[in-house]
Parts: sequence; C-alpha cells; structure tokens
Amino acid sequence: GLVDVACVAAVLVGLIGVAVTAPPVVEGGEISALHLRLDRFALAALSQLVVACLILVQGLKVLWGRTRFRDLDASFSAYTPWYLPQGPTGEMSFPSGHTAFGWMLLPLVFLIPQQRPDLRALSLIFVAAWGLGVAAMRVRVGAHYVSDVAAASLISLVVWWASGALLERGALASRREAP
Repeated sequence: GLVDVACVAAVLVGLIGVAVTAPPVVEGGEISALHLRLDRFALAALSQLVVACLILVQGLKVLWGRTRFRDLDASFSAYTPWYLPQGPTGEMSFPSGHTAFGWMLLPLVFLIPQQRPDLRALSLIFVAAWGLGVAAMRVRVGAHYVSDVAAASLISLVVWWASGALLERGALASRREAP
C-alpha cells in the first residue's frame, strides 16, 4: 500500500540524490564513465518510480476499480475482466503495484559498463527473476490476477526501455556536440 510506496520512494530518492550530487570525476577533460552511468541510473530510476509506479500504475488502479481475487465471494459475482474498467470503486487490483515496484531494480543495469555484456546479462537475469518472483507471489497469495501482474510488468518494462532509449539518444547527441 501507501507505506510500500513511501519506503521504496525514500530509498530511491536517497540513491538518486547520491548519484545526482556526486561530483563528476574529470579525466583528461571528460566526465568519467562512472559519473555518466550514475546519471543514467538516476534518471532511469526516477522515471521508473514516477512514471511507471506512481503515475501509470497507481493512477490506473484508482480508475480501473477491479476487485482482488481474494476478495471475491463464492459466486464470483464481483469478478470483472481486466479489459473492462469499472471506474473508481475503491477496489485496486489492476494493475499490480507490488509487481511494478518489483521491477524497480531494472535501472541498476545502467550502472554496469556497456563493455561488460556478461555482467549486464547476469544483472538482467537477476532483475527478471526478482520481478517475476514478486509477480508470481502476488498471484499465489490471491492479491492479483495474472493479467494484473502482466499489465504492471509491461508498463514497467516499457518505461524502462523508453527511458534507456531516450537517455542513449541524449548521450549520443551530447557526444556529437562535444568539441
């Protein structure tokens, strides 16, 4: 719930603060590769938190009004398919906030140098296992349907991919503008 959001937000704000306020290390007139990776991480983590988790997922939860599986009665009369929003009902199953937060580790990949594809692949495997594990547990305990965790996963992955693409485009543009 809201406490989970606050805890994750506090940790991320701390990490982002460290990344943003860390003084750049200048090597031969250029900012160090580590500082550039920290910048990418900070921007990706912030977009993941704000766009994916807080705006999209939490916003959709309020507007969708889907009843959780564990809250259904024996007749399943309150069941609604994921593609039929019910409006603000106070129910908040779709999409899964915990699953979206489970994917919050995705920006960590930007901390690993691109020259180490082995470590990047290993980190992606770890992050995917974590994100899928959180999603599976939410379904297992009856807090969500598979469609709830799939939607949150898709939202998180798209925001992560888009932020990475935008950051890469910005990095390429700044390299072209450099003297």
